[in-house]
Amino acid sequence: MDDNLYDLNILSELVMGDEGFMKELINTFIDTAPQDVASIEKAVHDESFEDVRKITHKLKSSVRTLGMHALEPVVLSLEKMGKEQEDFNAIREKFREFQILLERTIEQLKQEDILR
Repeated sequence: MDDNLYDLNILSELVMGDEGFMKELINTFIDTAPQDVASIEKAVHDESFEDVRKITHKLKSSVRTLGMHALEPVVLSLEKMGKEQEDFNAIREKFREFQILLERTIEQLKQEDILR
């Protein structure tokens, strides 16, 4: 899909064109993303800067591997906000942006030919 939310060519290069492995990695991301969202949501609710930082740091590698250019700066921003212990109202706003963008990204990923 040409919508600039992600670029699966990055993943394809990493796995040397192995479509079966690509499919596995994409499905794993789709399956685990809700757990990551719930973990970040709990960290935000608990106002735990460290947990926001840790969870988004972990998520960052998946976002990069899957070429999620639209989502990457939001994840990096959340990680930085947790590290620098920024205002939690700003973190809450960024988290809402993250949720919406992640949902759009996952919905589009599900439409990819490789997953059919």
